[in-house]
Amino acid sequence: MNRSLKIKDAQGVEIDMGRIICGGSSKLMLDGAYDESYLRWLVDHHVNTFDLARVYGNGSSEEHFGRNLGNIRRSDIVIITKCCHPKYGIFRRVDRQSAIEDVQASLKAMGVDYVDLVLLHRDDERKDIGEIITFMNELIVRGYTRAIGVSNFSIKRIKEANDYAKSHSLQPFVVNEPQFSLVVRKRDPWHNGSKSMNGNEKETNVEFFSKNNISVLCYSSLADGFLSGKYRSNDNEFKKHLSFCSRYAYYDKRNLEILKRAERLSSSKHVSLPQLSLSYVLHQRCPTAAIVNLSSIQRAEENLGALDVDLTDDDIRYLENGNQ
Repeated sequence: MNRSLKIKDAQGVEIDMGRIICGGSSKLMLDGAYDESYLRWLVDHHVNTFDLARVYGNGSSEEHFGRNLGNIRRSDIVIITKCCHPKYGIFRRVDRQSAIEDVQASLKAMGVDYVDLVLLHRDDERKDIGEIITFMNELIVRGYTRAIGVSNFSIKRIKEANDYAKSHSLQPFVVNEPQFSLVVRKRDPWHNGSKSMNGNEKETNVEFFSKNNISVLCYSSLADGFLSGKYRSNDNEFKKHLSFCSRYAYYDKRNLEILKRAERLSSSKHVSLPQLSLSYVLHQRCPTAAIVNLSSIQRAEENLGALDVDLTDDDIRYLENGNQ
């Protein structure tokens, strides 16, 4: 399995991203309970990509990250941030001024001159897509970012944006960041427009991203703990142990059956449930990476083991629907 995901910046230069990405919304990153040595360990083990956002901890995630970079060379890491998250989770603010102000605040918080990738955190389908792709390109022109992408966008809107970019000599969106995991998210736990690549439209999504060479960075790749392996599906109190988001978004009969199959297959392959689940995310027919909460070196080592788990087409079919 390829251990890196390569995207091209506005100058055609490759950005080499590790396929296991450190998520910036974890308690560890929000609290800043780590130091330069932890980041150095991650980078040395090819976890070189950090998925941050202005909204995470109201900026605290970025501030802690910047403070703990220490002497790590900027060229050794890939920094992602996001702009224009809805205010209070519901009020849309997808506009040029918000994008510029958010990214400027992110750069200041981290103490860096640029980031590698800026994602528009949510869409506002009332807004003209040409206006959106134009102000996102301005972030490149200003030198704030090397490339642009989106998070929680429909493929319809991504296609419209990139068609507009092509016809107006602008840079396209090269990345989408949706929710995606082995189990199927049945509803949005935040009720603010987050999108999943899973469900009935999965194959359509995968085909689109593959055909257009758009990389997919998958958040909640362990389904907010549903696939953590901390508790087994046959535990009578399994549901009780889940977080609210995990219960609300994933707990149903279909996903429990998928979980049971994953437990059996991981056991037969002598790997952990998280390793198998992350390997599934990385074995899609479009370019993918998995965003995970790396709360410790031990957790990071386990998750990195997913890169060594081989899944056949039969394994994928078995996990998804029980057929081989």
